[in-house]
Amino acid sequence: MNEPVEMVADEARRKADHALLLARVFATGVTLVVGFSCLLVGSSARAFRVMFAEMGVELPTISRLVIGLPGVWMSGVLVLSGVTLFFIWAKGRSGAWMAGLGLLLLAVILPIIVFAMFLPLIKIVSEMGNM
Repeated sequence: MNEPVEMVADEARRKADHALLLARVFATGVTLVVGFSCLLVGSSARAFRVMFAEMGVELPTISRLVIGLPGVWMSGVLVLSGVTLFFIWAKGRSGAWMAGLGLLLLAVILPIIVFAMFLPLIKIVSEMGNM
């Protein structure tokens, strides 16, 4: 009578381990995609800086920081991605919370960076529309 209970518990444990592995693989993929997207946007920051300098556009503060210091925030994104990847594969509840926090930060940083890079263009187009 104990054998079926042990078999059921063993099967449930295997399913839980498989689900955890799939979640870790998915979180790793999301981290890599968002991290590489941030780095791709950062590599184009130099072109945006040259373009805005030639146009003589006054940049907002956040755009000045993002376009002016791409090496700083790109290295920060690399470190955050690495730490998040570490915590994704770590054991325990605190590791899961830290991985979730890292993913949340990466998911918030990318739209802010993209918005900061395109904000001067939006400003230029709206001023052209007012003429």
